[in-house]
Amino acid sequence: MYEKNKQMLDFIFEAVNIMPWEYDVETQTFSVNNVFVERHNYPGNSIRIDKLTQYSHPSDKHLLSEGIESMVKGTSNLMIIQMRTKAPNRDEYRWFEMQGVVYRRNEEGEVIKIIGLKHDITELKHTEELIRLREKAEESNRLKSAFLANMSHEIRTPLNAIVGFSSLMTETENKEDLRAFNKIIQTNNEMLLRLINDILDMSRIEAGQLDFKFSDVDLNELVQNLEKTFRFKIKQEVLIALELPQETYFLHTEKNRLTQVLSNFISNACKYTSEGTITIGYEVEEKQVYFFVRDTGKGIAKENLPHVFERFAKFDAFVQGTGLGLSICELIVQNLGGEIGVESELGKGSTFWCTLPIVHPKQEKTQRNAI
Repeated sequence: MYEKNKQMLDFIFEAVNIMPWEYDVETQTFSVNNVFVERHNYPGNSIRIDKLTQYSHPSDKHLLSEGIESMVKGTSNLMIIQMRTKAPNRDEYRWFEMQGVVYRRNEEGEVIKIIGLKHDITELKHTEELIRLREKAEESNRLKSAFLANMSHEIRTPLNAIVGFSSLMTETENKEDLRAFNKIIQTNNEMLLRLINDILDMSRIEAGQLDFKFSDVDLNELVQNLEKTFRFKIKQEVLIALELPQETYFLHTEKNRLTQVLSNFISNACKYTSEGTITIGYEVEEKQVYFFVRDTGKGIAKENLPHVFERFAKFDAFVQGTGLGLSICELIVQNLGGEIGVESELGKGSTFWCTLPIVHPKQEKTQRNAI
């Protein structure tokens, strides 16, 4: 009866592609059945754990040892890991799920035997990957459709104004009306041009076609020039201040793109700050330079903060802008090897910041290869 049940169990394991195993803690050896041996091309029914892990994928070698160790030490009574292994003398890695439980202890309560199952889940992993790729493609299509819909709306708005007021100009001879219509057309021309430039910039960065020309940049000079540029664009009740190190710092980076990012930060601060101060500055840290633009403006609601760098994100319909500027800033900073972020409180102001590495990751790699 025992033999019959064992045969039936072996048949079921083989049918569902599951292989049982037993681990001896003292000898650090796995004992496996004949099916296991045949499928993995092992030389025998016993194999040490250090030998077994030699056939694991380099990224997964530690998983089995750590799982066994956690059960032996008592930090866990159950092991479930997914790892890639290959049979001896074969190149193809397959995915397996290893499940194990404590089976026997000695009189002192120490674990001496662990039993488990090894299940081939390669096809399941392939299916999961196909599902992931399909979902990624669907998300890409959704984002593309949303982008085109938003872009269509944003382009149509200034175009309608340009066409509408151009028609009105032909129907009036009143000089004041003509001046007002002309100003509206000029404003919408600039808005449309900014929108097209932003879209082209974003497309070039994402396609990797935007050139980044690195040079040694005098940061004090760069920030001071920005302050001079925006000094006459702020509202009368607003002051603009600088927080710079006493001695300038030269950063090897892309000057035009860094200027573009900081200009966008300052431009937003000018739009949303009606009184108080806009402060521009940077700090040199151990491995990076921290840039910031801090204002005492209207701030951003907490629920909107996660969406600040999304495309076409606009939280005030009465303030002009394409809603693409901060998305482009994020792409630029990422391409420069840094990070970008915002801290804000509604009614108290915002701080937009970015960090750039003192040594760009690509430069660091080049330097290591040269050593």
